[in-house]
Amino acid sequence: MTAMPPPPPRPNGPRAMDDAPAKNKGDHLVDLAQELAAQRSSGNGLAAARFVPQGELEHEPTPPGRWHDAKARIRPAELTKLRDLKMEKIDWIWAGWIARGEVCLIAGVPEAGKTTCALSISAIFSSGGRWPDETLAKAGNIIIWTGEDTAKTVIGPRLVQMGADIDRVHIITGQRDEDGKMRPFNPSRDLPGLTLAAKELPGGCDLLIIDPIVAAIGGKVDNGNNAGHREKLQPLVDFAKELNCAVLGVTHFTKGSISKDPIDRVTGSLAFAAVARTIMVATKNKSGEPQRMFLQAKNNLSETQSGFGYEIQGSQLHENPDIIASRIVWGGRLEGTARELLAQAEDDGKGDSEGGHGTTSSQDAVAF
Repeated sequence: MTAMPPPPPRPNGPRAMDDAPAKNKGDHLVDLAQELAAQRSSGNGLAAARFVPQGELEHEPTPPGRWHDAKARIRPAELTKLRDLKMEKIDWIWAGWIARGEVCLIAGVPEAGKTTCALSISAIFSSGGRWPDETLAKAGNIIIWTGEDTAKTVIGPRLVQMGADIDRVHIITGQRDEDGKMRPFNPSRDLPGLTLAAKELPGGCDLLIIDPIVAAIGGKVDNGNNAGHREKLQPLVDFAKELNCAVLGVTHFTKGSISKDPIDRVTGSLAFAAVARTIMVATKNKSGEPQRMFLQAKNNLSETQSGFGYEIQGSQLHENPDIIASRIVWGGRLEGTARELLAQAEDDGKGDSEGGHGTTSSQDAVAF
């Protein structure tokens, strides 16, 4: 291949930004643009223009070979005709609420009962019980990780209290290192090991609960780092797709966000709400009945649902009367949007509309 000739030398050598006393800098930039255009049209390669301190070159022609080398390293994107794609219907665990292969969230203020709602969902699903809308669940396997409650004193008793199939529920209790030493499970780095364990379960994993889901990104949550957090959440998305299971994350509302849309109130970066295909909200109802509300704030997979009332009750375990555990008692279907119902629930008429205050019964003490 014949080498491209170098650009013609300038009459007075390289020109710096201030070497044109007869013209102002605006005219100088026009001349520079024309010169760059001439170089491109003459085939002398691309020129990268930049502002530089006085005395440096204004532009540096890019060697043509460099672009060819970079192009050779790029692999083409994979394209598939729509005709060749096999269409599939959404595979729901709970129709309209939780789907296989997707990430969903339960969010709310402290003491709203978010974790207990997630455990109620686990109990219904593992036992093949009835959902709050009275449809029948098809029993499946569940894996649960929680960084806030212990399995022996909180998670286990609540699941048993709500009738979970204890042979279908699996608690993550740790992760072994390469040397076989056990350490705490870390959702931000141990999903590969969890994937292996889930694939070994007879029947696989149908539902993974991560509480709180912010633990999946590791480190401190930066509200402005949406792109970075989405990248860190991608392994959870991949886990859901690879195992064809639903991932249910539990998280909080941002404090002081009461007037905002429920989706915008999800704690941390907007990445969490963006990744979730459905978002559910758990809240106390300060305005009256029902005692609490379970609402749907987002649904990217089907028509948005309204919600259901619920109560949290605590009682002795039949198997062990010394243990008091809470359970969800689901109520009727509610009418209205999540934002409307949430505004109603959080308005006590006294200006105290932030969650976590006003506990009125001993049952609320276990409603986390």
